[in-house]
Amino acid sequence: MPPPFGRPPFPPFDPRFGPPPPPYGYEYEDDMEDEVEYEYYIEGEENEELDPEYEVVEEEVISSSSPPSRAVYEMQFEDEQRHGMDSIAIMQDKGGVASKLQNEGDEKAREIGKAERVTEIALKTVKICLNIFIIALLGFACFIFVKFSFDSLSEKERISGEVSQKLSSPQIFKWRLMPTQANAVAKSFYDATGTMEGFVNMVDLMLRGSIDFGGDKKAFYCIKKRDGRSFLKIGAGDEAKCYYINPAGKAWFLQDGGVAGKRVALNEKDSERIRSLVIFDDVLNQRSFPLDGNNTDGVMDSMIEYEGRIEFDGVEHECISTTDLDGRKTMFFVDISTRYISGIKIDRISASVKVVFSQYDTVEENLKMPIKREIFIDSKPYASVVLDMVVKNREMIFPQ
Repeated sequence: MPPPFGRPPFPPFDPRFGPPPPPYGYEYEDDMEDEVEYEYYIEGEENEELDPEYEVVEEEVISSSSPPSRAVYEMQFEDEQRHGMDSIAIMQDKGGVASKLQNEGDEKAREIGKAERVTEIALKTVKICLNIFIIALLGFACFIFVKFSFDSLSEKERISGEVSQKLSSPQIFKWRLMPTQANAVAKSFYDATGTMEGFVNMVDLMLRGSIDFGGDKKAFYCIKKRDGRSFLKIGAGDEAKCYYINPAGKAWFLQDGGVAGKRVALNEKDSERIRSLVIFDDVLNQRSFPLDGNNTDGVMDSMIEYEGRIEFDGVEHECISTTDLDGRKTMFFVDISTRYISGIKIDRISASVKVVFSQYDTVEENLKMPIKREIFIDSKPYASVVLDMVVKNREMIFPQ
């Protein structure tokens, strides 16, 4: 029978024992006596004898496929042995190359890891530096803001200190009006009723007491501002009536009872009556101590006029006058002995007003004011006011 495909399963060749015996049932070419004939059939057709030439070719193929001799097997075995050794060598070489590649890969991995660590450290360093820069920038901005605030505050304190020094200096409180007889009379009144410093620093004044309208007595409350504004409240509770008087002397009725809300303008005669209840030296004070009183430059002309010596309530007084924003002329009668203002007169077409002041007393610090005043409208008694408290510069609130 023909040998199996490929190399027969011979035992390894050992030169000491000679070539291996043939396998069981195998016969060498010399021992084969009979030729093997093969018949070929074509599926689906009748069996026919093949072409003789084809048979010859087949026989040649069969004869050529006969098993090789022992020497051939030995040569094949040697070749295979050499091939195996070469394969081992190749495998060893491949193993060395693989190991080398592995080492190179590990080295590259280490280098990449090292580079990544360096990059990570660099990024962290940049991040930290950036955070430090931002913090430093914010800190610098805060420092500039705080420094600017303190510098501004210090500048304000410095200016305030300089103003305070100027206010406390005799130079600022010296009489600044021109040396006229009228101005000298006005100065004598302020010297008698207070200090130059007190009048310059006057901001507001609160008057409280009672008012009597010919037997109808009511509560009286007034806030006077240095700029000439006044807020007046007469009565209490639901019966209280409130008024606002502007620097020109015009009055409004405060319908809602407060400094804000709806205002109803009064006619000229009623305005003069309401104004007469609160007026004192208002216009004279504005002429003598203008709101730019902190300015020490130059000498001012106060536009105070000297009217001469005129009798007032049977007693001779020195009379000075000045005109307010509404063109209203007010005459001030200054007692020759006390230098107090005994009264004022205002002549208007709508009404003639006369106010008599008495009972001067020190109300706060060195400030002296008349505690009592009597008001006459068109030479007839209109009302009388008696004060029980006078306060200045206290940021008063007009009561509701």
